[in-house]
Amino acid sequence: MPGEPVVKGRLFQTTVVETELKEINVSGQASTHLTIMTKNSMFSFLGLLDVKMIDTDDEVEPVNAVVKLDPREGQPIIKEYPSRNVAIQHYEEAITTSVSRGWQVVYRGVPLRG
Repeated sequence: MPGEPVVKGRLFQTTVVETELKEINVSGQASTHLTIMTKNSMFSFLGLLDVKMIDTDDEVEPVNAVVKLDPREGQPIIKEYPSRNVAIQHYEEAITTSVSRGWQVVYRGVPLRG
């Protein structure tokens, strides 16, 4: 399906869930959260994914992952976790670590549409 996000060769269907700016909604619905940071003249992206993977047999599997795009590393890195809570913990830790290393958060929340 054109226009759908593809990660590691997998096709994902995502639905955005509205949340407070600094609070992760842990409802059972699929959601995507992102954090954009800057340091010097660089921008970095961290994303929290809670999506349903649809394979070629139309089987649906939940996927909880954190994606990181650091301009110094070239390619985005995706790491899957066994549960949403573990993914949230690693997402929050990555933000805290980045801030402690001098990155500034310029946006944190759900992806903006439109």
